[in-house]
Amino acid sequence: MDRIIKKKKWTPLRIFWLTSAGALLVVILWMIFLRDNRSRLLVDRDQLTIVAVEQGKFKEFIPVDGVVLPRNTVYIDAVQGGIVEAVYVEDGAMLKKGDPILKLANANMELSYMDQETRMYDAINNLANTRISMEQLHYTRQKEIAALNYEIDKVKTDFNRKKQFYADKLISEREYEDAKRDYEYNLRQLEITLNLRKLDSISGVTQRAQISSSMERMYNNLGLLRRNMDNMTIKAPVDGKLSSFIVEIGQTKNAGEHLGQIDMQDGLKLRANIDERYISRVFKGQSAELESGGILYPLTINKIYTDVTRGSFQVDLFFEGDEPAGLKRGQTLAVRIVFSGEADALIVRRGGFFHETGGNWIYVVDPEEKFAVKRNIRLGRQNTNNYEVLEGLEAGEKVIVSSYEHFIIIGILIKRINLCLDKPFQKTLTMIKAIKLSKVFRTDEVETTALNQVSFEINKGEFVAIMGPSGCGKSTLLNILGLLDNPSSGEYYFRNIEVSGLTEKQRANTRKQNIGFVFQNFNLIDELNVYENVELPLVYLGMSNSERKKRVEAVLEQMQIMHRRKHFPLQLSGGQQQRVAVARAVVANPYLILADEPTGNLDSVHGEEVMNLLATLNQAGTTIIMVTHSQHDAEYAQRVIRLFDGQIINENIRSAPHEIIAR
Repeated sequence: MDRIIKKKKWTPLRIFWLTSAGALLVVILWMIFLRDNRSRLLVDRDQLTIVAVEQGKFKEFIPVDGVVLPRNTVYIDAVQGGIVEAVYVEDGAMLKKGDPILKLANANMELSYMDQETRMYDAINNLANTRISMEQLHYTRQKEIAALNYEIDKVKTDFNRKKQFYADKLISEREYEDAKRDYEYNLRQLEITLNLRKLDSISGVTQRAQISSSMERMYNNLGLLRRNMDNMTIKAPVDGKLSSFIVEIGQTKNAGEHLGQIDMQDGLKLRANIDERYISRVFKGQSAELESGGILYPLTINKIYTDVTRGSFQVDLFFEGDEPAGLKRGQTLAVRIVFSGEADALIVRRGGFFHETGGNWIYVVDPEEKFAVKRNIRLGRQNTNNYEVLEGLEAGEKVIVSSYEHFIIIGILIKRINLCLDKPFQKTLTMIKAIKLSKVFRTDEVETTALNQVSFEINKGEFVAIMGPSGCGKSTLLNILGLLDNPSSGEYYFRNIEVSGLTEKQRANTRKQNIGFVFQNFNLIDELNVYENVELPLVYLGMSNSERKKRVEAVLEQMQIMHRRKHFPLQLSGGQQQRVAVARAVVANPYLILADEPTGNLDSVHGEEVMNLLATLNQAGTTIIMVTHSQHDAEYAQRVIRLFDGQIINENIRSAPHEIIAR
């Protein structure tokens, strides 16, 4: 008998669907009841950069570096090769056209000149003798004709007399015929001589023309030889200043070799490299501008070199009016190539927020500045100072433009942040805590104490300068703080984690994820271009290609070196190389930047630029520790720690860090 089998109520499939439904319910409840709490974060107002959206003038431009060059230059090359026999002027001398610069000696050329000169004079003498012989032949023919005419007159008279005598039967027929033959013979001789003279005359005209032409060519050749000898003395071709002139007595110079150049004193120009992406937007006569000493100097593009080399092409820019005082050849200046004139636009200041948002959204602060909420926006054109706002914001609204990196909790971006203005109630986050750090270096015979029980704390967002004389332990301390070395004793807490006893591998992993370095000698890899140097930390972190591209381009734009991304370190100035080093240090968004004498190899102008960059990064929330000898650089810091003989001797807290100089 058949029996009905009841189905099981709790099948695996049923269990799966019930479990999924339960999980979904939990997520919904979380979103309803808990999300708002997770979407709020209390943030110190002073750690943010809040600016107002403005209705103002916007000008689209790109920054480029222009190298100062003379407007017109005449190059000096060796026409003939030789050994430098004498140098009459030095590099930098002001010259007039025709002034001697140097003299070359060429013994072989001098002997050749003398030999050719002798041959030429012999040929000229031969031609002159030929001309004289022709003149003599002409006069000989004239003499022969005169003698024949004289003879004809005589025989004609004799012939006519005998002709009459013969008619009168006074002489014989034979005498008459003899006289007749003499007369006719002399006439034929005269005819032949006249024809010869005629032929001599025709031939003489041709020969004289040939001789004159030959003699002219020989004189020209001789003049060329003389000029070649004169070219052994190099003279100034134009008025101007001698430059790039490095010549020593005894040097051998080949024909065509570059010796120097004359910079004409009719003005200066700037030669700039522009990224190939803009080649279709750059044209002759395009406007540009240079700001120097608070004055804006207009320029125009005068010439475009369309050959693209390593991702860029060159243009020459001429000043439209006065030039800045004190410009020197070879000096590098920051120039803006203008793509559009000033126009009314809604603008917002550039800032670190763009790294996380891509310009698609921004935090908008309420009028009372108690909180900020996320809002979608659309940005258009940009320059080094501002973004053009197309949608999503209104003039007068306040927004947060500093980095949003720290508004992320467990990978979730906070949609609303509360702003706190009351600092006493804020918890300060400790970035670094050192307790009795010591470092002793030992050899078989010598023991050296570089650090002796150093203790201090550095909070998140601080800018601290470490100063002291050479050998006081500054670099040793920086190496320990940067996890490049371990202390001999003591405790080192980095972000509240004790790291003093980490292995090399552990230090490396912690270092590459949290710390950026800026060195005095830049430490860029010569074989990699700017983009590849900056990208390197992200490669070590295993970041995806798309994320690497986004971060590198963003930081290159921030550092104003995007136009140099395909250039190699040796093609950059010292200031540009240090900007690349800073970009490499910050591209991974580290918690801490360690700078070891970042301006030590830079002039004052480029040093100022680097310090402004560090100060800007600090204002955006990055903690910076800088070792320096410069009191001027230390003024950018909020706190100065002074070391002497491996110990802290004092600390100075600055109430107002150095003002950032806008450039």
